[in-house]
Amino acid sequence: MDPLLKESLDLALEYLRVLAWPVVVIVAVVMFRSSIRALFTRMTKASGFGASAEFAAEVRSLAEESKQIREGEGVGEVGGTSATQDREPATNLGRMLIAWAKLEAAAEEVAERAKLRSQGGPISQIAIELREDGLIGAQTFHILMSLRALRNDVVHRADQAQVLDVAAEDFISTVENLESAFRAAGRAADERYRNASVP
Repeated sequence: MDPLLKESLDLALEYLRVLAWPVVVIVAVVMFRSSIRALFTRMTKASGFGASAEFAAEVRSLAEESKQIREGEGVGEVGGTSATQDREPATNLGRMLIAWAKLEAAAEEVAERAKLRSQGGPISQIAIELREDGLIGAQTFHILMSLRALRNDVVHRADQAQVLDVAAEDFISTVENLESAFRAAGRAADERYRNASVP
């Protein structure tokens, strides 16, 4: 065999060895693209996308749990502004922070009405005292603390996280349910002090 032909065939064979796996991967991706797309939509954690997929799954779970606060702890609809009124910020994160600020204001109001030591303190400390005083239930406390952790995680990684519309809506819905629970705790504190002052 001609040495030039042999060298050309060896070179071609070497190229095939090097290029075989990328060709197989490309063919597999093209063939299974719909399955791969479906897999990505079902993922609950994706580090390549910041924390948005994990956040969305966790806040959805908390939103579902918080709906039970109204039923399980007897909290009804309360007047006043909701966390989704009077605002149209440009980002989902902005909307979430506005809702959270309204929740903190509701918690502070309850702390004053219940004469808690934690007046002016962080929402977590207010929640601890409300829980100890029996003004909020274990479920409300758990949801608040979990949502607070999610909020802190997203806020502290705001440059990396993208909050999806549905996740922002779930977050705001959960905040509104918690705000209702705090307002009910305020009414319960008022009733407790009213009863304590009656001889």
